[in-house]
Amino acid sequence: SLGERDLIYIDSLMNIAALYKREGKYSKAADIYYEALKLRKSLDNPENIGLSVNLYELADLMVKMGKKNEALSLAQKAVDIRRIIYGKYHPRYFRGIYYLGLIQSRCGRYEEAVESLAEAMGLQAEYIGEDSSDFTDTKKAFAESSFSLSRYYFDMGNTQKAMECYKNVYDFAFK
Repeated sequence: SLGERDLIYIDSLMNIAALYKREGKYSKAADIYYEALKLRKSLDNPENIGLSVNLYELADLMVKMGKKNEALSLAQKAVDIRRIIYGKYHPRYFRGIYYLGLIQSRCGRYEEAVESLAEAMGLQAEYIGEDSSDFTDTKKAFAESSFSLSRYYFDMGNTQKAMECYKNVYDFAFK
């Protein structure tokens, strides 16, 4: 029989939490994500890709709950785990940087998001190619975060920085 330390059980908890998140029942989703995280950490090999996914999903939920610092911390831990498992030159590590960039952008940390996404894009272009779906996803997120950064500068009254960013977005989008 399956027990709490079984990956199928833990993945089922993750799916249930995702459903609660989709329904807007964030507190219930958080409780279940944290339970899955606790169980996953208790496994013989807690440093696994599932732990990274768990942390990213929890980070995304924390953004929705307005807990941005916690979200950023969880997303960084998820990337760190991928780096430990795969090293710095593996597509799953690149994807982790992409996820970090998404969380940074959702938290309004556009400069950091643009840096993370640019790093992911550079690695993806070099090691898996610009034709990959990962590169395409990252390129889109990079353009969106860069545009948000431009808007941020504009709203803050820094029109020179805003213009530089808008120009970079334009140049990037039509390269």
